[in-house]
Amino acid sequence: MRAHAFPSGPSCSALHLLLFLLLASLAITRAYADGALRPEDGAPGLDFGRSLALVGETALVGAPHGRERARAQRSGAGYVFQRRDGGWRPVARLAEPGPNNEDGEFGAAVALADERTAVVGAPGAHGRVHVYAYERGRWRSVSELRADDGRASRFGAAVAADSDTIVVGAPGEASEAGGCFVATRAGGTWVLGARLRPWGGLDVSGGRFGAAVAVSGDLAAVGAPGVADGAGAVFVFRRVGGAWAGVAAVSEPRGTSAELGASLSLAGGLLAAGGRQRSATTCVGCGQATLFALGADGALERVTSIAPGRGCGSVGGVMLGASVLACRERDGGVRLHLLSGRWQWQRRR
Repeated sequence: MRAHAFPSGPSCSALHLLLFLLLASLAITRAYADGALRPEDGAPGLDFGRSLALVGETALVGAPHGRERARAQRSGAGYVFQRRDGGWRPVARLAEPGPNNEDGEFGAAVALADERTAVVGAPGAHGRVHVYAYERGRWRSVSELRADDGRASRFGAAVAADSDTIVVGAPGEASEAGGCFVATRAGGTWVLGARLRPWGGLDVSGGRFGAAVAVSGDLAAVGAPGVADGAGAVFVFRRVGGAWAGVAAVSEPRGTSAELGASLSLAGGLLAAGGRQRSATTCVGCGQATLFALGADGALERVTSIAPGRGCGSVGGVMLGASVLACRERDGGVRLHLLSGRWQWQRRR
């Protein structure tokens, strides 16, 4: 089962979630509206809910402006919840290891590789990604990933994980041209290896390549919302024999300010890309989600763009699961789209 994540976006003191249990069949999805998740040490300014990941019965919520309990440092945190007895219960608080973690934005991005492996990005003071494993009844830090100049590159501003693969975005690298890296797990150890590069002739100067990432099996997607003066682009890569190669790229026309690729999600042969609405007359400052079907050769076919009313936030945050697409709204609600011959929507809070 894949992990799905809402990327960075507007914060709320209590994160109201729509949590999905994805079944084996693409056509069947059970949706649970299970109320609110709150940190046990909650306080104003936590930025709880900046990022979210879900796999199976485990949820991980980032709070990059959380404070260390023993000190008044803005160290950030990741909160683990598990679904028990029909509700979601807090089970662990993940903190950045080491004494020098102030203003690290730990929790700005989170992912779950599986129900026992959590990934937390800290792109601020140091630019690092931390991996935690649930072993012998507790969560513990097992790996730290870092780039040569993590702070300047904002390494860890976006993370995605699936099984033995972690994809890390570094949108600040090379004067915001951006960068993206892949780590793999072997024998319980995570090693940073391959680097994904934009391709297809697009100029990514200032494009923030790596601002959003997604991974599902041997497919990875990387967003570059700053390409072409904010029109945006998405690049898709496939892994064959351990090597990654570009297989598809899509972009919006210059001048649209669509910021395509500001958020991404991959599932069930579909790619959802969040961005801004291209038409300001429809809803000023609102976002939209664009859905693409992934062909067997990796080609992208645009299916539809969804921007009902004032949905999908100022920049669409998307979570894709089988036949369901969720968009986080500007007021903290969630809009749910169901696939039944065509994409329709229902609003859930």
